[in-house]
Amino acid sequence: MNKGMLSHYHGMKGMSLLYDYHWTFDLLRQVQEELIRASQLMREHLSLEKCGCGDSEEEVHFYSELLQEVKQAIENKDLSAVPWVQEKLHAYMLQKFKEHNCITRLLRKQQTWILEAQL
Repeated sequence: MNKGMLSHYHGMKGMSLLYDYHWTFDLLRQVQEELIRASQLMREHLSLEKCGCGDSEEEVHFYSELLQEVKQAIENKDLSAVPWVQEKLHAYMLQKFKEHNCITRLLRKQQTWILEAQL
């Protein structure tokens, strides 16, 4: 699995946490760690090679923006941003599902329930 695919895996794992568990600040810290890994791995992936799947700086910006929201939620002890983060991750995966080979592969093998989830 290349670093781009691993990056998306961590993004999906963060989304899974938000769907599967009651939202607490401990859970947000776990989501934060997943988004940190997603952002770091995507930066590394793009610095090593041109991505054949279509990953770009847009993905780095996306994961970084979500990470910033989660960090602020933790700092401010405010869970109101959590639905927005969850919705953004879900919409991103739905959008990229058919056009991005790595995400398609991950969703089909590990996370097919995401596409059926209702927001």
